Amino acid sequence: MDDKACGIGSAVFCAVDVETSGLYMGSRLVELGAVRFTPLGILDEYHTLVDPMEPIQWQATEIHGITDEMVRGCPCPTEVMEDFTSYLGDAVFIAHNARFDVRVIASELARAGTSPPANHVVDTVLLARRAFPGMPNYRLGTIASHLGIRQDVHHRGLPDAVAAMEIFRRYLRGAPAPAAIGEIPGYIGVFSGLVPATVEVELSGAASDLYLLVEKKVVVEMIYGGGTSPGVPRMITPLQVFCQESGEYFRAYCHRTGMVKTFRVDRVIELRLP
Repeated sequence: MDDKACGIGSAVFCAVDVETSGLYMGSRLVELGAVRFTPLGILDEYHTLVDPMEPIQWQATEIHGITDEMVRGCPCPTEVMEDFTSYLGDAVFIAHNARFDVRVIASELARAGTSPPANHVVDTVLLARRAFPGMPNYRLGTIASHLGIRQDVHHRGLPDAVAAMEIFRRYLRGAPAPAAIGEIPGYIGVFSGLVPATVEVELSGAASDLYLLVEKKVVVEMIYGGGTSPGVPRMITPLQVFCQESGEYFRAYCHRTGMVKTFRVDRVIELRLP
């Protein structure tokens, strides 16, 4: 789509959900579900399991239930990206915690030697916070339950994509339609503009790397020896390093949770570029 000022009445939307081989942003794609629709109704659906070309971590399987056996013989990510970009076309890309889905898909496109598309992107987490205030949290299941959206299966590509679509459609029913795509609550920009640029940095393995990563605004994979998932790789963007009496700390955007968190420097086991 060329201009975020275009009206939504004639727009096509595509709600998307991805499941991955791990719980961090550098994980490979194992499932992709999508549903295209207009304000008048559903057009069609897309779903595929994907062979990630690497083992699926058990922590991820515990969430989405997808195993190595289930994806064996399925299309590889390069094949799926070719099909999906054709399916997406110029539709408005919609997802719950959309930056995660954008980054996973963009990473697979980069591996396939394809540039990210220029589709507009709407995040239904941000949309729901604006359109449906006062919920205890804004997880997909919580919002769906609150709005009476039936969701028999959770953490799977197509059911979650359909749930995100229904959240968006409930918003359209309950509020005056915005005049332009860019005025939709939860609009976060163009897909290609949400993909961090590649920055060449050399990590020394020392804590001083954090200062460089903050300066360069680099997305990095971290192995952390604390928190609720010690030792599980996670993708972060370091934002600030600071000292307190109890030690040295840093704040970082955690791409897995979509939140800014505080970490202890001395609990960082490894930092590496994805």
